Parts: sequence; C-alpha cells; structure tokens
Amino acid sequence: MWPSVSILCVLVAFANARSIPYYPPLSSDLVNHINKLNTTWKAGHNFHNTDMSYVKKLCGTFLGGPKLPERMVTPPPPWAALVHSVGRSIIEGDQ
Repeated sequence: MWPSVSILCVLVAFANARSIPYYPPLSSDLVNHINKLNTTWKAGHNFHNTDMSYVKKLCGTFLGGPKLPERMVTPPPPWAALVHSVGRSIIEGDQ
C-alpha cells in the first residue's frame, strides 16, 4: 500500500512541477513579465545603472545595527485613581 501511495505522490509532484522563468533583477525582461501579468500596478525602471549591492542595502535593516531607545513606562502614582474617581463623580453629578 505505502509504495503505491509514494509513487502516486511523486507522480503528482512531477505533474504539478513547472518551470519558473528566471529574469535578472532590474532587467527589462522582468519589468515586461510583471506588466504582462496585468496586476493592479505597473512595473517600471527605477534604478538605472545602479549597483545591485546598493539596491540590496535598501531592502532591509542592518543586523546588529543601531537600535531604537527603549521606552520606559512608569506606573501611575497611587493617588491618580483617587483623582480620577473624584473627577468622574463631578462630571456625572453635573448631568
């Protein structure tokens, strides 16, 4: 039983396999392929004569790079609840 199921899975995998075209990044062929797909946006040439290392730097963050400062949250003072409840009672009493 298992060998026949395995063979069936392999055949299904080969039947669904298709070649995916490879286009060099930033090439006219890639732009044309994307535009032929009729998506909701159009691809264009934005980086003329640009080094690929520069484009890769634009795609993410630096590992181990500068970090944002951590935000310190302090708990409210104990009398803040009293002030809040007094203020609420004054507001509700006016209505």
